[in-house]
Amino acid sequence: MKPSKPALPDGVSVIFNDAAAFSAAPFIVVSLYTDSYEAKAQRLIASCRGLQLPGAFYRLPAVHNSISLSGVDDMAYTKSEIIRLALTTFSKPVLYVDADMVFKERPEKVRGLTRTSDFAVYNWLSDPEADSWQLLEVPQGGGKSSGRRYWQFKFALDLIDPTQLVASGATQFWSPAPVSLALLERWQDAIAEHPMAADDECLDFAFNNGDHSGLRYAWLDKSYTRYPWWPHIKPVINHPDDVTGESGRIGLAEKDERKRYYPQRAKYSPPSPASFPRGAILDTLDRRLMKNEGGRLVPVGTIKTRFWI
Repeated sequence: MKPSKPALPDGVSVIFNDAAAFSAAPFIVVSLYTDSYEAKAQRLIASCRGLQLPGAFYRLPAVHNSISLSGVDDMAYTKSEIIRLALTTFSKPVLYVDADMVFKERPEKVRGLTRTSDFAVYNWLSDPEADSWQLLEVPQGGGKSSGRRYWQFKFALDLIDPTQLVASGATQFWSPAPVSLALLERWQDAIAEHPMAADDECLDFAFNNGDHSGLRYAWLDKSYTRYPWWPHIKPVINHPDDVTGESGRIGLAEKDERKRYYPQRAKYSPPSPASFPRGAILDTLDRRLMKNEGGRLVPVGTIKTRFWI
């Protein structure tokens, strides 16, 4: 059964992948993109096609400024609105992914989520091993670049509270249940209430300041939102491109004593023994832990973990 044509906002079109499979599929992949992301969106669509994942890909004339600072004020072009549109159009669970993501494997865990959960996303506050890493350029002989070989510690939140949310929202699962639609509405309201704040932060605000009684939520592992700063994680859904922050982005401000999240409610989470030592440099080629001694890298240990660079 081919899905019915969505009631689309002005200027929006949709590309279907494997539309004939929509009725039998337990969920559909959904994404949004503009002309400037056409090549990346086609890369995403190709990865869905290769794994036989039905999807609906919304081509927008612009995105909201909660997605990109160069975006517009029109609330029809937010992530929350496009996800809501897909849920109400197809009446089945949606796996939203950003257009610059790529499926490397079938997301088998999502099938289970369709039976147990209404909402799922990666949550920094639920992950005791969330250390992130960044590339380190090490001078090579002959002026050569060390490429993507060496990595150093970048960031960790060091807090744990799985009842609160600090999201990386490149991959999100949503059911069409009323409780999910209610959270989407609160997310949309938070975006409107906090101009120029990033949509991930607005999602945190909506979750952490709303009543989500009855909402069955779960937290995705890193492999389903695999960013380059986790080079040791085998990706299921990958962000293959390096991530650069947006200069000038305004953090979500506290409003009426409501915050994006409440650190004082979380517990301190010390570095996990299973994580790499934060003071070490990772040599992903020879799988060694290194340290800098007088400008020279000296091995101090071995790494058993495989890397996906």
